[in-house]
Amino acid sequence: MTSTNWPRLGLEQNYCRNPDGSSGVWCYTTDPNKRWERCHVPVCAGSATAPRCQSGWRKYNNHCYKRMTDKASWSTASSRCKQQGAILASVNNHGENNFIGSLISNARDRRLVPSYWLGLTKESGQWKWTDGSRVVYTNWAEGEPSNSMLWSLGQGENCGSMYTKTGKNIGWDPTRHTGQWNDNKCSSRFPYVCEKPI
Repeated sequence: MTSTNWPRLGLEQNYCRNPDGSSGVWCYTTDPNKRWERCHVPVCAGSATAPRCQSGWRKYNNHCYKRMTDKASWSTASSRCKQQGAILASVNNHGENNFIGSLISNARDRRLVPSYWLGLTKESGQWKWTDGSRVVYTNWAEGEPSNSMLWSLGQGENCGSMYTKTGKNIGWDPTRHTGQWNDNKCSSRFPYVCEKPI
């Protein structure tokens, strides 16, 4: 629809229109030779535009996620997400787990345990998410969470991560798969995934 086939409907007083359905906005002018023109104005009240994530963030179910490639301890990663107005990612269902798994699966990672921190931590023997929600969905790798005192050098494994690659950590370990979870000592330095609502 254009201004020529959208005759005066008594709407001229409202300067903000989108008569052709495009993403741009048409403005009514006071020039009798040019009644309508494209203009740069804020989105009109009532115009429905889908919420978007900031550049570098990816959308899934009304949340934005970002893969952070700097390596940090779990607590430092949590603080860095907060600086972005976000939290370490929580996983509430299979779909969200697959989305985060795909977000990190192409990460270059040659470490023995290729993982990204999630917002999963253990307090008083209970796993919980940093957003305060209960852990209702899990995707632990076989034999996890193990709380290995050997691997954690006696510190315990109280923070959760997600594997980025399918393979074995060491020869006798069961195969781990991309998207499965592992518990690690919280002082380990991994990249991480931040999440925030749109």
